[in-house]
Amino acid sequence: MTALLDLNDAALALWTPDAVLLSPAYARWHNDRYHFGLGAQSEARLHPREISTRYWSQLSLQPLVPALGRARHSADLVHTQLQDMLTQQPAETILLVVPGHFSREQVSLLLGILETLPTQVAAVVHRSAAIAGTSHVSDGCHVEVQLQQTVMTSLTVDGDSVVAGDTQSVSGFGWLWLLDRLAEAVAAQFVEQTRFDPQRKASSEQSLYDELPALLAALTEHSEHRLEIDGYSARVQREPLARVGQQWREELQRVTGERHWLVNSDIARLPGFDTEGLSLRVERDHWQRQILAAAPSFQQDADGLHLQRKVALSGEISHADGQSTAAADADIAPASPAHERVNATLLPTHLLIDDRATPLRDRLTLAGDAELQLNDGVPKLAGHIAPDLMINNERASAGQRLKLGDTLSDSLGFAARLIHVEE
Repeated sequence: MTALLDLNDAALALWTPDAVLLSPAYARWHNDRYHFGLGAQSEARLHPREISTRYWSQLSLQPLVPALGRARHSADLVHTQLQDMLTQQPAETILLVVPGHFSREQVSLLLGILETLPTQVAAVVHRSAAIAGTSHVSDGCHVEVQLQQTVMTSLTVDGDSVVAGDTQSVSGFGWLWLLDRLAEAVAAQFVEQTRFDPQRKASSEQSLYDELPALLAALTEHSEHRLEIDGYSARVQREPLARVGQQWREELQRVTGERHWLVNSDIARLPGFDTEGLSLRVERDHWQRQILAAAPSFQQDADGLHLQRKVALSGEISHADGQSTAAADADIAPASPAHERVNATLLPTHLLIDDRATPLRDRLTLAGDAELQLNDGVPKLAGHIAPDLMINNERASAGQRLKLGDTLSDSLGFAARLIHVEE
């Protein structure tokens, strides 16, 4: 089976035709072992000294500073995370989708790491070109938000294909900067209304960060949204968050004069990001599956792997001048405007147990008397939680919210993982 490995560290993921394993670049050293991805991310505010988020953006063989566990350098952490992902979701071959800021040396190092793992790289494709080709955008600038930085890649048309050109990086202005500023803006409103500061305590600060994606989605349609943290409730206004989005956009505009930006739906709905004179075009949802379906067309010789910057356009092509032309396979719908493409973060739809995917329902019984209950599509633990029930190798607790990719296990051999299955 061929899988697609998407190397944006903020949304690192291994895609197959019917499932996706999300494992953003959070590494935690705890109990003498590494924990990666969503589980580590959910602990980032609780145990900041045990967390690293820079190892993908600084991929090299230089000594790791600060040290984290047994890893000698960032390449060790990358190797361990990829090994963890391939253990959870094996793949005989991989289509590697790489951001444009990776140097030739970093790509070579990454290929060397993958050679030590039980998989084979079938092709290496430029991430911006892949997204633009499947999103029907032939020119402009692709804005890729990573954890530590934002990468902006120029796009040009070449016949019926799109070509990824030069890349500029805006260091320090990535998802982590954005989340920190948004959290501060929300916390200030809590203090003003309730005198409660969710950032004063690690547990409430983690709850605040966990709530940000849903809050941003709600503020797309409403000017305010009521948010509750640790029993305190505040009406969060859109305007203070819009000032954060505006500041971030202005930083990006300093490095490019391009006015036509291809962005993902999370960025398109960010308060304050859109502005007059800036044309936002939205990435196609789950573009990874479309690239994966066309994997044979990207196939390269094992001895001749190189970064493919040119990808054929599909569907209706969107140009910077606003004109559209039809490509050969125009059965694919064109991308909608940003305000029509409001999509929540992927939620789990099934529980994978012994290679069988069980649909999540309002109540789903687990091992013993524990249950998974759905609340607005988000699964939570309920019922009697046995002391040996573990979530991502950490002891589970009643009321705990679960995310896509979380693993469940107990001492009697029960093992399951939350996955997302396309309709």
